[in-house]
Amino acid sequence: MAILIRTRDVPPEELRDAWRTVVCDTLGPLDFRSDPDIPLQGEIAAGQLGPVNVGRVETSTPHSVYRTPGLIRRDSPELYRVALAMSGHACLLQDGRTARLGPGEFTLYDFTRPYELAYDSGVQLAVFSFPREMLDVVLHHHELLDGSGYPHGLSGDEISDIVRLTTIVDIYTALVEKRAYRMPFTHARAFSVMEDMGGKLDQQLLQAFRPVAFGSY
Repeated sequence: MAILIRTRDVPPEELRDAWRTVVCDTLGPLDFRSDPDIPLQGEIAAGQLGPVNVGRVETSTPHSVYRTPGLIRRDSPELYRVALAMSGHACLLQDGRTARLGPGEFTLYDFTRPYELAYDSGVQLAVFSFPREMLDVVLHHHELLDGSGYPHGLSGDEISDIVRLTTIVDIYTALVEKRAYRMPFTHARAFSVMEDMGGKLDQQLLQAFRPVAFGSY
């Protein structure tokens, strides 16, 4: 990960503005609160793991970062975030609910809604940001177009294209892999089984997936 700011490298008279720039613009849009009489000390780093943005915040200065309706109107990427406390304690407030985090504890929050994340002591946090549709995939890749899937029995247009495709890949992989209770299906047999599933799967996407799967063998 790249270091975005390390407070010992910044002149004291520039520190608050520099920290705000990183927090509010690079990681935001957000804003932050802290006691101006207490010097900011800490480090922020960020990196990328595929579609997931990864951040690390280390600070010994009590302060908070927050997101207001005005900041959301300014820019509102469709993200969820996970905050993991690696040391110290943090507190997340969103939608009237409070999550208090100790070392090894985490919380999930919606970046499109107002929140405040506060540190009342020294803390080291890892923050993971990922597109909303990734959570949709995790929750719903066992849904089927005819409503016979789980966990919510979604059907038709309630199931996004990325979930439909993930469902196809998940079923295909399960069929062509060797399992303890059966030998792997051939690719042709796997596709035949999936075609026979008819309206449970998006058949247009299934046919679009065929050359991708067969072309890799």
